[in-house]
Amino acid sequence: MLGGNENIGQCGVTKIRTNKWKKCLEMGEKWEEKLLEKIGNVLQVLSVKRIDYSINPEVQKQGIDGYVFCKNPKIEIKTRKHSAYRYKDILLETKSIIERNVQGWFYTTKADIVAYVWENDSRTNLIDGYLIFMSVKLREWFENNKHKFKIKKAQSENESGTWETENRAVPIDMFPKGTIYRFNPKLDLGKQSKLSLFVHNKSLEVDNA
Repeated sequence: MLGGNENIGQCGVTKIRTNKWKKCLEMGEKWEEKLLEKIGNVLQVLSVKRIDYSINPEVQKQGIDGYVFCKNPKIEIKTRKHSAYRYKDILLETKSIIERNVQGWFYTTKADIVAYVWENDSRTNLIDGYLIFMSVKLREWFENNKHKFKIKKAQSENESGTWETENRAVPIDMFPKGTIYRFNPKLDLGKQSKLSLFVHNKSLEVDNA
């Protein structure tokens, strides 16, 4: 999970308040099952567009022909809080543990696609998202341009102690064409029979009609 309240530090480095590691994991797992199903549907549509771009040339102009599809792509989900949505950037983790010089997920992920999504303000659904295609094209571009992007550091903690991570904040509009694809991650939660609401600090279970 990515997120937390972000404060501008010195020398172009942004410090992020401490994240509770357990809560970060729970935040990422919260949407995983339903979101993976939706992403599968999005990829099916994109695959068709890629095959038929000669019929729809505007799709090629959007860079769709740059996407790489596997038969069963590995997908990883990164969730970010609503408070960070206003920054209009994507955090690419370059170091997962600064103190031990451990590389971040951008370098170590085995996923073919990283789904990067933001929660809504009430944390009841998702509001926006991008599919990041972990291609050679993206990795080479990032290595050649990472010096242009602001460093954002976050501190995480669990029962074993604390550590810092390092991210590069890449503005969404600066990603090369064909390396990311915007999609609507909003989930249909209507199948749930009960919905938890908080009224005057009391938890109520009501029918989710």
